[in-house]
Formats: sequence, C-alpha cells, structure tokens
Amino acid sequence: MAVSFRYGANGSYKSASAVWFDLLPNLRAGRVCITNVEGMQPLETIEKRLGEKFPDTTRLIRISSRNMEGVRLWQNWFCWAPIGSFLLIDECQDLFGKHVGFKMEKQQYRPFDEFEPYLPEGFRSLFESKWQPVDLSSIDPGELDDTGRTQYDETGRLLYPFEFNGAFMRHRKYNWDIVMLTPDFKQIPSEVKGCAEIARQHKNTDMMFRKRKPRVYEHHPTVTTTKPGANDLVYFQKVPIEVHLLYSSTGTGKQTKSGQSLALFKQPKLIFAFIIALLSIGYFIYALSGFFSDDSAAGSPAAEDVQADELTSVQSSVDSSRLVSDEESAPRSDGLAAGRGNGDHHQATGADAVRLGGLASFFPFNGAEQVYVSSVMVSRTDEKVDIDVLLKVVTDAGNFYMNKKHLMLTGVTYTVLDDCLVQIQKGQLIHFLTCPPHENGGSQQFAKSGGVNLDPIEKPQIALF
Repeated sequence: MAVSFRYGANGSYKSASAVWFDLLPNLRAGRVCITNVEGMQPLETIEKRLGEKFPDTTRLIRISSRNMEGVRLWQNWFCWAPIGSFLLIDECQDLFGKHVGFKMEKQQYRPFDEFEPYLPEGFRSLFESKWQPVDLSSIDPGELDDTGRTQYDETGRLLYPFEFNGAFMRHRKYNWDIVMLTPDFKQIPSEVKGCAEIARQHKNTDMMFRKRKPRVYEHHPTVTTTKPGANDLVYFQKVPIEVHLLYSSTGTGKQTKSGQSLALFKQPKLIFAFIIALLSIGYFIYALSGFFSDDSAAGSPAAEDVQADELTSVQSSVDSSRLVSDEESAPRSDGLAAGRGNGDHHQATGADAVRLGGLASFFPFNGAEQVYVSSVMVSRTDEKVDIDVLLKVVTDAGNFYMNKKHLMLTGVTYTVLDDCLVQIQKGQLIHFLTCPPHENGGSQQFAKSGGVNLDPIEKPQIALF
C-alpha cells in the first residue's frame, strides 16, 4: 500500500499512464477503485471494449470533482472511502492546494451519513461490506492498552482516521493505495508529499516514429530538483493507444497533442543528427552499389565494347586496303621463316593500312618460336578500366613471360578481342595471338604455307586385357 504522484506538463501522458499502469491492474485484481478522471467509462463498457471479465469483487466508482459536492467529497475522502480501496485522484492541486483555500487542519473526520447523499446509490452497502466488525472479546491483548481502550469502536469496527493528515500518514493501516496527478508538483502541500513513497515526473518526447512514449523520472517526493542526475532512475514507458478504450483524455472526447514539449525541426542537435543519419545511409548505398559494380566488371560489356570498337576500326582498315602478301613481312633473326607456319604476306595499298607481321617483328630476341596468351586481367578504379595481359614466349632455351609493361617498352600495343584472342600491333604490323593449344588435341592440322595437308596425329592405342 503506497501513496505516489505522477506529475508533468499537460500532454505528458501522466493521466494515460495512471489509467493503464495503475488503475487497470487494480481493476483486474478485484479491488474497489475510486477516481475522478474525466471521461472514465463505466466498468461494464470497459469490460466490453477490452473483451475481458473482471472479478466479481471489482468496483469502479466515478466521482467528478468539477462540482462543489464532488470537491467536498474528495477533500474528505478518508471519511467514506471503503477500506482496501484504490484511489486515483486527478488534478489534485485543485483539491488539496493552498491556493484554493484548502486547510489540512480543518479537514476533521465526519460520519459517513453526512456524505451518503452525494455518493452513488447503494454505496453504503459497499462501504459496510469492507468495514466489518471484529469480536472484541477475542482480540489480541496487544491491541488493548492499559486503559482498556483499543483501535476499534463500540461495535468492533476499525476507527477511521480523525483528520486529513492522519489519513495520509496511516494509509497503510486501511490498505489504501493512492495515486495523485498534477501538472504542477510545487502546488502540493509538503505534508502530503511527506507521506508519499515515490514521485514520477512525466515528459513528452513525441517525435517522428516515436509516439506515446514519455520519459519518466522517478525520485523521492521531497526532492526539490526535478532534473535527473547520473544515478537517478529514468526510463521511457510506452503507453498503448488502447488506453483510450477506458477513458477520453479531453472534455471534447478527442485526443490532442500538446505539440510544445519537443519540436523536431527546432532543435539543432536533432537536425544535425538527422542530417548525419541521411548522409550515412547515402554513403552506404553508394558503397554497396560500387561493390556490386566491381563484382560484375569482368562480365560487363563496357571494356569489351571499347575493344570491339578498336577491332572494327582495324578490320575496316584491313578490308579497305586489300592486303596481298606472298611472304613473311620480315625474316627471323635465326634464319627461319617468320610467322606461325604461314608463308604468305600482305602488302598494303594505302599509306595508313596495316598488314600482318611475323613474330620476329614483335619479339626479335631470344629466338622466339611461339607466343601464346597466358592470361588477361581486367581491373577497375573508379570509372577507369585497365586491361593487362600476360604472354608466354616459347624459345629453344625455355619459356619466359611478358606483360603490359614489357610490351610498352618494346613499342608493342595490344587489343584484347577475347580471353583467348589478342591482337598485337607495332607500327603498321599486326599479329594475332591465341591461348596455347591442348596437348592431347587430335584434330586435323593444316599449314597455309603452300597448302600442305599434314598427316593427322595418331591417337595412342590402348590395349585391353
């Protein structure tokens, strides 16, 4: 059993929090609940809207404080509230504040009969059902003082508090739980604060994608500062929208927003954080798109389109020049015929035409016999695509390799037509290189030098047992 406060500016969800987190659990617990919250629905309506049935002992007593009779009832609540009741008192500053003329010392106990005309019909039976007499002849000796007096009246019923202050100070003796709501905590008398267990400060933190989740700061009711410290308990508590199935928060029946606690686009820190978040998301999308572009660079037609354009230009030049050749363009340094088994050569008819050249024209060193495409490497940096090749040069002394750098130093340029087809060019001479042939190939081989049809390579014979 405890006394507690919920306070905060209008629109800080203190009433909604009290209804959902304080009143509703006590209804479900089967207690007698008394409140002055405006717009509170009858118990039967709440059960129907929530789709649940409360215990048979549950009672919801709604007594408005917007009239003089109601104010009198609430200022003397300790004279008629049934034992074990839960009280939810809204706008308590209008009931117990000194500015409305409330004086605690004047609120003395009065008989229940004086308040019965202003209470709901049938309230007496509820009041007396909770105020049961005890057998004075069998009470514990500890409840009887040396003068023969006890805390029960002559009928054996528990004596109610004699005055207002005693009611708050001894609320546990009567199993009363009290929750009071106010927008201005400073207007509450210190005598009332002193017997309270906890005070909860509510602050509206509504913003984009964040609704009905006020900040709650818990502190002792007698603490004067309302700014939370590093070690104070502060949390955010989501208020379900279903709370309005129990009550309407305004006199018009509409739920309105204060709109003054937090303004998203009026706080520089929030604006800066929002901009940083947008930039971060944009950079992430940009980096992600670049990652997928790099993965698809090898299969992208961009580089191939460039090479295809160059090939088209070269082929057009070759076709237009009608090259005719009967011998190799240049002799081998070792006296062998240049080229790759082809004795024909083509002579251009135009000054700018290109013609086929032998290997000696491109690799005049180490006695190169054959040159093959070993690998083609494609790399991309930003918008620039770089293509490098690795050529395998076969000589009598062994094999060696040349890359893009070596070709540039010897004045040789190249165009990658395919993964296994590279065109090299030196001046007006061109030559085509392919990947090395398969060693076990058994196809018919032809030599274009003289049109000689060489004998086919015999396949190895396999003898079976």
